[in-house]
Formats: sequence, structure tokens, C-alpha cells
Amino acid sequence: MRYVLLFISLFLLALWLPLGGEDHVTHAREGHHFMPKSSHSLKVLTLNIGAIAPFGKITQPQTVSRVEKLCEVFRSSYYDVILLQEVWTVGYRRRMRECGFSHVVHDEGRIGLLEKLRQGVDMPPKLKWIARVARLLLPKNYGFDKGLMILSRHPLKDKKVLSFEENGIVERAFQDGEFPVNKGALMVTLDHPLLGQVKVVNTHLVSQYPDYSYDQQRANQLKDLVTFAENSEEESVILGGDFNMSPPGPQGSERLNGTDLLWRRLRSTLLSDFDQVNLPFENLTTYPNRQRPDDPSEGVLDHLFVKGHLMPLHGDIVFKEKIRCGKKKCFPADHFGLETTFGRKGVSFNSSQSLPRK
Repeated sequence: MRYVLLFISLFLLALWLPLGGEDHVTHAREGHHFMPKSSHSLKVLTLNIGAIAPFGKITQPQTVSRVEKLCEVFRSSYYDVILLQEVWTVGYRRRMRECGFSHVVHDEGRIGLLEKLRQGVDMPPKLKWIARVARLLLPKNYGFDKGLMILSRHPLKDKKVLSFEENGIVERAFQDGEFPVNKGALMVTLDHPLLGQVKVVNTHLVSQYPDYSYDQQRANQLKDLVTFAENSEEESVILGGDFNMSPPGPQGSERLNGTDLLWRRLRSTLLSDFDQVNLPFENLTTYPNRQRPDDPSEGVLDHLFVKGHLMPLHGDIVFKEKIRCGKKKCFPADHFGLETTFGRKGVSFNSSQSLPRK
């Protein structure tokens, strides 16, 4: 009963918000256009910002503060493309659309529970009741869909959306929140003046929890994702996002997320024709331990892969320093970011960090 009352309270609070429709492909405001530093390469960032709370300043003022600061950094950055995960609600999507990028694409923002109800997914009466309340109180594009956005300084077209066939389990709907959302992938075609057309895919896979691994579901989502990403006529594909799986850690150690076997399968079979930047991932993390931020035990959960006529030139783990969030200090996002610069194969670049295909 306490969960039902909580959801009623949250939905009633939602009525305070200025809600309305929004386009799924938008343009930056006048004066915000910022040309990339180099037209001979493509600098890409993937970042899980963890903008989860649906009511902004009412429930999570720190989240609002750090999203504002991220937006300021994005506006003056040299990123060509930013892949964002966990931009869960309409308010955060609107803010990210104002961060200086000329072209912005996001998922439909449909409420995950409503989509499952529409599809006839079996769920207990309590969840059905919550879904119906959401349908009455919230617009259909409010959020809790995939939480994915792509910001670009180059034109985007041909948006396609993938919903994973499996998304959490109903029995854990109130424990981990995977079932009420609708994770998947977002794909667009980027038109670069020198590199040509590049397919860009942003994704977020099911997470792992101390009491439930979701390993098999994550493996099934990977199959869906690879089929989706490779269904492309473009010569090159950049695939990135929060994969919630990590390369192996140092010899003799075990990453807390325990996804080594799935990672080996990903690189040896599913994405064997993709490259990624050559970083010492065994000693790095993109999911900070709040007490020991550089502790690599959590692993590198966020990745950028490429195939086709592009190759990874160099990259780094970024957004690692805490910032002022109101009266406290906090990390800018839920994860550290991973950035990679891509260039055309056969062109003279300093590619010492490039990782050969496996």
C-alpha cells in the first residue's frame, strides 16, 4: 500500500509541472550554434547523467543543479556528438535541447508502464492501476521510456527506435525499476561534411543488482542491439552507451559487476568486427565508488565502438571531478563519461591508442 500512496503523491506533484508536447528532432536556439574544432574527425562522448527524479527542484535539487552545469560545459565543448542516457523526463529533455547543439534527437518519451499495458504484458493489478493513473495525469510523452538522447553539431536524419523484447521482470518492479521503463536503443544517420554519412546508435542495457544479475536478459538485449545496429546501409557505424558490462579487471581480481564472460562474448562474437579505443580498461572505471572514485572494481560500463571506414584515434575517461551542487559537492553525472575521437582510416593521424579488430 505504501508504494501505491507514493505513486499517487508523485503523480499529483507532476500536475505542478509545465507539461506539453515536444518535437523529437529539434534545433538549438539562435546564437548557440558552435562549430566543431576539426572537420577531419568526429569527437564523441557517451554519458549516463542519471536525471531520474521526475519533479526536478521539488525532489532532487542537486540533480537540477548538476544538469545545468553539464549543459554549460556541453555548450562550450568541442564534442561533435554526445550520447546521453537516463534523461528520463520531459523537463530534463527540454533542458538538454538547449545546450548549444544544432541537432537533437530523443526517444518518444512514452511512459514504459503504459506501453507494456498497451502491449498486453501481464502485470499485477497494482501496476495496472498505477499505469492507468499515469495515463490520466500525464501526457503520453512525459518520460520513463528509454531515457536516450543524441546531441549533434551535424545534421541528423532517419531516426529509428528499438525497444528490447525483455525489460526487467514484473516481480522486481518496485525493487530496481527496470520493468516500469522501456530500455532499448536510438539510431540516427549523421551527415558529416568530410566523413560522409555515419550511423550513430545510443543504447542503455539492463543493469545488474547485488541480488539479481539479469545476465541472460542482458545477453538477449545484446542480440537485439547488434541486429539493430548492423541493419544499416551506411559505410560506418558508431555504437555507444551504457552497456552495464565491463572488460575483465586486473589478473586475479573480480569486478563487482561480474560481467567478464559476457564481455568476452561481445568482443569475440557479437561485435567482433567493431573497434574501440585502446585504453587500460582493466585499471579504469566509469561507475564511481562514492568513497573511492577511481577504484576500478566497478569496471568500465560505458563504451564506444566503431566499424567501417572510421577508426578510434584516442580517448579518455572524463567528468571525474566533483562540482558544486547547491550546498554540497557531487559528481556531474551518475557515471564518468567516455570520450573517443574517430577519424577516417588511411588518413595520417596519431593513432597510438587505436585498438585493432578482434
